Amino acid sequence: MQTSLAHRTHSRFARATVPTICAAILGSATALAGSPRTINVALDVDNYASVFSGDYNASALTPRTFVPFAGPGAGTLNGTFTTTDDYLYIAAWSDNDVQQGLLVQVKIDGQIILTDSGLWEVCATGEDLGFGSPQPTLANMTSKIGIANAGGGPSLGWKTPSLGGINNFTFPVGNPWAPVSLVSTLCRWMWYDNGTQPDICCDHQPPFRRGWNHDEFLIFRLRLGCVAPPSDMVAWYPFDECVNPTTTFEFANGFHGQKVNSPATVPGNVGPAIELIQTAGVQRHVRVPHTPELNLAANGNDFAIDCWVYSYGSSGNPQFLVYKSSPPANGGGWTLFLEFNLRPTIWLDLPNSTVVTVSSTSQVAVNGWTHIAVNVPAVNTGGSFAQFFINGVPETPQAFPRPMTCATTTDLFMGSYDGSTVNGLYARLDEVELFHRNLTAAEVLALYQAGAQGKCKNDCNHNGRSDEYDIANGAPDTDNNGIPDECDCQVCQGDANGDGVVNFLDITSVLANWLTVCP
Repeated sequence: MQTSLAHRTHSRFARATVPTICAAILGSATALAGSPRTINVALDVDNYASVFSGDYNASALTPRTFVPFAGPGAGTLNGTFTTTDDYLYIAAWSDNDVQQGLLVQVKIDGQIILTDSGLWEVCATGEDLGFGSPQPTLANMTSKIGIANAGGGPSLGWKTPSLGGINNFTFPVGNPWAPVSLVSTLCRWMWYDNGTQPDICCDHQPPFRRGWNHDEFLIFRLRLGCVAPPSDMVAWYPFDECVNPTTTFEFANGFHGQKVNSPATVPGNVGPAIELIQTAGVQRHVRVPHTPELNLAANGNDFAIDCWVYSYGSSGNPQFLVYKSSPPANGGGWTLFLEFNLRPTIWLDLPNSTVVTVSSTSQVAVNGWTHIAVNVPAVNTGGSFAQFFINGVPETPQAFPRPMTCATTTDLFMGSYDGSTVNGLYARLDEVELFHRNLTAAEVLALYQAGAQGKCKNDCNHNGRSDEYDIANGAPDTDNNGIPDECDCQVCQGDANGDGVVNFLDITSVLANWLTVCP
């Protein structure tokens, strides 16, 4: 059995939390990628669906259709299998009559994931399957998944599904679907909306209306497990805490930080994230006290940094993601930042008052999540290469001469340059990781492909025992989501200040920000 990162380093942990987003993540898969897991799929569809499992590239799909059915009318599937596959795929299509949609509940080792979990993705193939069409062939599925992975097809890659009403929902135009007893009453219908169908009678349910073909057939996918954290991790900031409004918990070695000027907890790429923005000269950031282990560039060896970034756009100045350096050209340190053109850049501040930088050839997305990873070479006498990875794709290595170590005793900052109010970050930041070595291309790709499942955490209270052990030995888990109740917290719409309580302070927070100009 693979041991989690938490078990290897638990002696330095302090308490952190693994929160859920209200009405979004009702359960989370904690099985390590590559380990056997038991999958139960229960679904109802109008009209047709086929279930498969396989890897990211669908190079070896296995059909998992449990109860074949034929239309017209909705059909129900239910079945269980054990697999080491990383992804569940569902091909679905309608007969373009009455209503259409997919209602599905997945249990991964007993943990429930519904359609509104934020973990599902969908692509439109543009191939019009209809009444009585046979299920797609494995070759056709593999081809369409490959096109979506490359950002192609009518949907231009994978998208977040459109959500409709809950189980037993009555559509505004009538003809309610009967309740599906195998699926949670909270589960919502989902489909893809190609944006070309009119909104008739103001029902705001275009994907679910009769007679419309949204570039079907569709392929829905769900990652079946988290990915094991890479080794040699110096620090890991998931930004998942929500009951402590002032502390950012570090998950690997206990290098916790302080939230400065109350940055908000917001939906992230993997659970919650932190929003680090500058408004009216107030710089929201995180400050981590200096420790030698965070001096990545001090020992002269390779190191790596990765994170997820949701940018709100260019501010016209560099925007600092992670900063641990003396004042520019003053004697040591390193920085990962976004240039004014939103290209990720690594900066080393050398002891001889010079700097070396290299920038990615890609820009981060605006109003969307981008995964950034960068490998920085060791000290050399002739020259070596740095390499960026954007959304798992390696860029061409670039010359990056590093003739000496770059030690500094300054604190580490996220979202700010040395705590100043200039060059602030206008973005959300999630899953910041630091390593005392370069990452392999396969490791970076796995981190990106894990998507919303992220890296495996199974010791949420950092007591050196797995969550499963705690629950088996009496720790309450009243919502049966596999996480002890002490680690569950909610970030709800009414909780404006993110302190886990809805009270008069939330009204004060809303009023204080009423006229705030957002980036």
